[in-house]
Amino acid sequence: MYVFLSILFMSEFHGCPCSGGLLGRREEDAGFHRTPWSYGTVDPELLGTNPITLRIHKSEIQKYKRLDQHSVRFNFPSSFNIMKKVVLLQSHSVHLSPPSAVQISTAPHLLTEQFSVRGNLYYPNKVMLLGSFIRVLLVEEAAGGIIHSWALLLGAWAISYICGMLDVGVDALDTCEDERVRAWYNKNIRRDQGGLNRAINKRAGRMERRSVITSAE
Repeated sequence: MYVFLSILFMSEFHGCPCSGGLLGRREEDAGFHRTPWSYGTVDPELLGTNPITLRIHKSEIQKYKRLDQHSVRFNFPSSFNIMKKVVLLQSHSVHLSPPSAVQISTAPHLLTEQFSVRGNLYYPNKVMLLGSFIRVLLVEEAAGGIIHSWALLLGAWAISYICGMLDVGVDALDTCEDERVRAWYNKNIRRDQGGLNRAINKRAGRMERRSVITSAE
């Protein structure tokens, strides 16, 4: 599976298609090997030559077409002895990128408020990340054919992880310019119904674990 996800910001590949240009050049120079198969291909060596298997696989990977179009996939160099893969995602496809030089010159606070910067690495804050997950989900749903597991994962990241575990407030996206993002978030945190009861959820989780231990004993 592809588990290492990175966002290659537009300033590094503006105007370059996924198939060439600067996209992934640094990884290739570092010895990473570009993989020609789809994101939906777990292990191409398992496909074999069976025509039925190949036909089913060809049909299934169409579900990952948009993800393939907006990403480049790599294997680690053999010297790393790491079987996992790396995926570079285009920033415009996840609706996430640092402020431009012009924006920073007029409002320097934008960069520090939205991202933590370490060298050439930009780490978005939790609200920026929340908005990104929701936008991707909405765009993919509008395009049709979104992979069910991918939709569930995006929703889980947005609500269970960022809203629940990172404790993002119910008003976190009130200033978001995209009304669709605000509406999705408010609906899924049940804002009009009093919001998610995080304290009860956590307490119930501890009780469930305790009851399992007791019954086992």
